[in-house]
Amino acid sequence: MDNDWQKPFKLAVEASRAGNHEYAELLLSTALLEAEDFGKADERYIITLVGLTDVLTKQFKFRRAEKTGRQILDIFREIHGTEHLSYADSAFRLGQIYHMQQKYGQAEPLYKAALSIKTKQLGGENASVLQVLHAYADLLNQTHRELEAENLRACAQKAAQARQSNNSLNAVQPTPPPSQTNNQTAAAGASEHAAWSAKVRFDAAAAEVPNKVPALSYEELEEKAEAAFASGHYDKALEFWNQAISQAEGFAAKDARLGKALDKAGEVLFAMEKFGQAEMIWGRSLQLKISLYGSNHPNVADTGHHLAGLHYLMGRYTEAENYARKCLQVYSIAYGKNHASVALCHHNLATLFHVQGRYAEAETEYNNCINIRKAALGPTHKDTMHAEKGLADLLKTLGRDKEAEQVSAKANGLVTGSWKALKLDASEALQPSPPKEPRRR
Repeated sequence: MDNDWQKPFKLAVEASRAGNHEYAELLLSTALLEAEDFGKADERYIITLVGLTDVLTKQFKFRRAEKTGRQILDIFREIHGTEHLSYADSAFRLGQIYHMQQKYGQAEPLYKAALSIKTKQLGGENASVLQVLHAYADLLNQTHRELEAENLRACAQKAAQARQSNNSLNAVQPTPPPSQTNNQTAAAGASEHAAWSAKVRFDAAAAEVPNKVPALSYEELEEKAEAAFASGHYDKALEFWNQAISQAEGFAAKDARLGKALDKAGEVLFAMEKFGQAEMIWGRSLQLKISLYGSNHPNVADTGHHLAGLHYLMGRYTEAENYARKCLQVYSIAYGKNHASVALCHHNLATLFHVQGRYAEAETEYNNCINIRKAALGPTHKDTMHAEKGLADLLKTLGRDKEAEQVSAKANGLVTGSWKALKLDASEALQPSPPKEPRRR
């Protein structure tokens, strides 16, 4: 009976590791049926259910992921109650599934519960606690509770500094089962072991499964993904980037490749017009980068630029403006006020204001962009003339035809802006100007 469960489970682990989440889902569903014979409190059933939740989430099959995530939470509530670390882990996992779907009202109480339990059990400096803090702060930010979000991030930063000073581990580590020094602790340890960090063990099981085909390196996956995207094979590009993400998740905590892979996967999803999925994956990238670099780093702004354009396209002008202004601030400090990325932010704000009828603000931003581009690129550069065409269109709207003719004469036939006033062009909106090295201070 154990072999009937073990074979599909191990194959599923191998498939998940290779990025073939659809096949892993099928195998895990089979393994779960076999594991039911062990009882739902059995470790084999639990880790199978956790693995299934994981691969469903990676495929954005959130309805089923919610169902399995809720099952895990109910199991641990029944076995250990609502103050146990396993319950906290499950609450956080389910909260993330809701969060990715923008179901903030359902995600928040789960984050609160996970944070409370983990803080009590592990202390405020534990990396697992910091992970919840960052996710919760991101949720608060997305629900326009910026002050609360900043307070949580301040707590997380203070705790992270304390961890560093104590030479703590940077990566999130599971809490090991307690030592078994007597009968009482032995019983507790056995109970803990049955529920301890099931997801960690599912992921770790990959190490026990031999590779039948040598896995591609991250760099090889990146190369293949870029080539597939360039040739218009978006499905294949997304497959390669998903594999790269799975691989990068096992790298060191401060490795930048995971953020890059998430951003690139988001670009593919955007090109495929899967905007909801793009928003989710860019949101994850943003959260990750903030935890690594802080909120005022150009790498964070790069992801914010993607989200600004996405929100613009979806008609969420307030969110688009917030992201665009933040990008402008960060790029200005990092690269100087006359950098191409700064000009692009001015152009995007101009386009955003233009489409909302905020004409005076739009005119100011168009001129800001044009002045920077004229100085940096010259008056005949295509980017300069793009901005001038946007300004000309605005002036016509305002009835200032003579001024509009003077401006449009230089930019005749060119499209409006990086976002366009009527329809977002993915190739333009998602390609910020290549950043230069930060200024020496």
